[in-house]
Amino acid sequence: MSPSRRVAPKDDLERVLPGVHKAPRRRRWRRRFLVLAEVLRPSWPSWRRMRRRLRYALLVLAEGMRPAPASWLRRRRLRRRFFLALLVVAALATSTYFAGPPVGKAIKGWQSRRLAHQAFALIDQKKWNEASAKLRDASLLDPHEPEAWRAIARLRSRTGLSTGALKEW
Repeated sequence: MSPSRRVAPKDDLERVLPGVHKAPRRRRWRRRFLVLAEVLRPSWPSWRRMRRRLRYALLVLAEGMRPAPASWLRRRRLRRRFFLALLVVAALATSTYFAGPPVGKAIKGWQSRRLAHQAFALIDQKKWNEASAKLRDASLLDPHEPEAWRAIARLRSRTGLSTGALKEW
């Protein structure tokens, strides 16, 4: 019998299961084993639960005593961050490449409409030269903007260039 194993003395067996030693020889060993297992079994929570608690306590303790990360681990983290940043930059560049032209066209159209509205105000004030400069800028920004065409037609009809105004209308 190994020295690490505890064997219940005969008195313990008699106390837990009276009449164990009087049983037939074949059953006596089995009963002694069951009694021994019952005596050695702890009354507090299961070993598995205790093992989990001890493991958690060791992890918490080790967390506070953790040394600085190794250089290879630091390099791996830096490499991962670099590739993640590279991926973000690539995604932004791709989205800018595809979204840039439509956004630029929308901004130019908005600027052209703004200049056309300013030209309408200048036409009402009869400031023909400033209105003509604004409309030239508006038509250069977006030559397909209908608001700029209307402003050019109104300027030409008011200044007496009706043949050009008819084409614009």
